[in-house]
Amino acid sequence: MQKLFFFSILFILMNCASQKTTNIKEIIYNAITRGRAENITLKGSSLQYKTNQKSIFINLTKEQQEKVNIEISKINLNEINNLKAPTDKRFYDGAMHTSILIKSNSKEYTSTTFDDTNPPIELKALCQLLINLAQNN
Repeated sequence: MQKLFFFSILFILMNCASQKTTNIKEIIYNAITRGRAENITLKGSSLQYKTNQKSIFINLTKEQQEKVNIEISKINLNEINNLKAPTDKRFYDGAMHTSILIKSNSKEYTSTTFDDTNPPIELKALCQLLINLAQNN
């Protein structure tokens, strides 16, 4: 009986964790300052990277998509708009004003703005992963 209960709880927890990431429809990383803009949009397996100079499309592998899902699962999406930016260089053009928008089936989660070079610790891994995927393909 105890084993059945344990496996039932484990199945429910795994199911909830997988629902959290599979409901994500789109991620938008947007960084802007005077004369410069950078946008990364991830929808499904398609990633678009746009700057003032170029626009490229990248098809992500399942492994790359899974890495993104893992990083998103580490973030409390309901608190993303309350995260504190560690630095304020964006206020005097020392860094780009940056934000992340995560869209799910039923809701949109938008972060507070932060410096592109120094996101809140909770978003750091996701930001770095998106930038690496965009710039290294």
